[in-house]
Amino acid sequence: MDIRKFESSSDSDKLIVIFKLLTSNNGTTQALLLELKCVKSEVAKQSKRIEELEADNAFLHREVRSLKSMQCNDASSTELKICGIPSASSKQPRKIVDAVLDHLNLSSMKGDVIKTRFLPKSDDQKNTRRKDRTYIATFKSTAVRDFVIQTKIKNGQLNYGKLFKDDCSDSIMNLYAVESPYIHRLKRQARELANKHKYSRIWIRNNTVIVSKDDNSPHISIVSENDLSKIV
Repeated sequence: MDIRKFESSSDSDKLIVIFKLLTSNNGTTQALLLELKCVKSEVAKQSKRIEELEADNAFLHREVRSLKSMQCNDASSTELKICGIPSASSKQPRKIVDAVLDHLNLSSMKGDVIKTRFLPKSDDQKNTRRKDRTYIATFKSTAVRDFVIQTKIKNGQLNYGKLFKDDCSDSIMNLYAVESPYIHRLKRQARELANKHKYSRIWIRNNTVIVSKDDNSPHISIVSENDLSKIV
């Protein structure tokens, strides 16, 4: 705008110029305010997204810690404990394991047994009247071990005398999964919540803790401590 021309113009012309300037500035101001509103809205969206990402990141860190703990403490997860073997038995652990698999019609799984060993009694167990022995069989996978246990459950009671015809012992044998420290702790935590929320069933399958309210209710899989929140 030419200042000299503006100063020499009539008052009415001056008013027209001033009005046009005000109108023009007002439009610019409104445009800036609208742009500022959009910026604020975008900042709010991004802030919310950042909060969501931080929450996801915290969850992933917990999962990683949980998985690392499970990996470090899971060395015994494929072991099977065989209890109720008479102390007078001269049979070696491997022969006992093979006889159990034969009795359960699972002879084809003998190749899945990595090693067997005798489990020494603890000091507390030495003071009890029980004279039976416990053997440990390590399988290639938890799935095979758990299948052996489930087959034994379906077949019912397992008697030592039925495995070896030359032995008349009526000692009852039981099979148990040897839980890793991680799974044992996870199962204990799940049981506490299960009791609190009236869940009647809890068991281990494929190295996973399973809980259910009853036989007809859905199964809840507990793989890590983050899954414990599912028990409600």
